[in-house]
Amino acid sequence: MKNLSITLTTNLTNVNPKLINWLPKLKKWTIWASVDGIGERTEYIRYPSNFEKVCENLKFYKDNIGQNGSIVLSPAIQLLNIDQLDELLKWWLEFAGGKLNNQFGLSWLAQVSYPTICNYDILPHEYKIKIADKLESSLDFFKQQDSLHDNYRNQIENLRKEVYTEEEKLHHQRSFIRYNDTQDKHRKGNTWRGLLPELEEALTKSLK
Repeated sequence: MKNLSITLTTNLTNVNPKLINWLPKLKKWTIWASVDGIGERTEYIRYPSNFEKVCENLKFYKDNIGQNGSIVLSPAIQLLNIDQLDELLKWWLEFAGGKLNNQFGLSWLAQVSYPTICNYDILPHEYKIKIADKLESSLDFFKQQDSLHDNYRNQIENLRKEVYTEEEKLHHQRSFIRYNDTQDKHRKGNTWRGLLPELEEALTKSLK
């Protein structure tokens, strides 16, 4: 195993305890952590995950990181979590000890464009600007992290742009509501309406 390098992509809902014996023997290992939000947000997006368990499993990998391990946060940035991006990144920096490095990284590769109903470009303009302003208020917090700062700023700039026509946006907004309302009927726990009341208000206003 000393000649093997492995990469494991996981939403951290579970972990094999035998890894504690295998990881130190590897040449190199990397965990790509698909965590899309904090608390109830990631539990909804990654239903039926448990955020407390996700944190417990992240700690397992952190405790066993040694000299050959690394953990990369790879959130799927989308309509259901873009408003919490600032909080998610601050949470990750705290987990990483305040600074990204070779052992604690961040990936921006999982930007969600499709399905389109998950793409934040379909959001009502006024709501997108409100999110952009919220994220921008934390921009200086990330200024010591060049790559993080630049990519975070790009998200803010993207929110201020319009990619779809108003007619296209309304079509996708209706589809989003129809899909998620149907999905929530078959789930236990929170609904998108209960979790994101400001989003519900913005979409209701947009579709009047």
